[in-house]
Amino acid sequence: RPKVIKVAKQKLKDELRTYMLRPVVRSVELDEPLDYLTEIRQVVIVFVNVITGNIGQRRLIALVNASYKLICG
Repeated sequence: RPKVIKVAKQKLKDELRTYMLRPVVRSVELDEPLDYLTEIRQVVIVFVNVITGNIGQRRLIALVNASYKLICG
């Protein structure tokens, strides 16, 4: 991220440490090349158990699609 590289070069990392992700802080502390930080992404993983019983394949696909739209839409 360009902002992270700029902050690191300006020696502001100590002031901004509480706002930085742990992997970013670790990379800066280990003096790793800052270009690696452009690949860091924060993600959220959600597991949903759908108990359907005996339903047809098309109905199951429609149910999964509707569930996805509800959660991600």
